[in-house]
Amino acid sequence: MVSSRIIFATDSDLIVKRNQKWIPIITELIQKKSTFIAVGAAHLPGKEGVLNLLQEAGYKITPID
Repeated sequence: MVSSRIIFATDSDLIVKRNQKWIPIITELIQKKSTFIAVGAAHLPGKEGVLNLLQEAGYKITPID
């Protein structure tokens, strides 16, 4: 049986790698025109989350109501 810790680590690595690949794509899209980007909740938080990666790339993140 596979440990849930191994599965979590693998899932976390997958999310981090996916987030890192998305940032250049997202930044290219949003430079061309107004764009709405939707991602799963697991991709948002943390140092390697999409929100932080965009902030590090110089973008201002503003929540909407």
